[in-house]
Amino acid sequence: MELQQLQDLMETLYGEADRDRGLAPTVAWLCEEVG
Repeated sequence: MELQQLQDLMETLYGEADRDRGLAPTVAWLCEEVG
């Protein structure tokens, strides 16, 4: 898998939800997921 393919997949899976959520809550969600 090429990096661009991964970026496209992440956009497809999470892009709309992340934009709807906003920056600060998305960063908080990411920190929670990563641990």
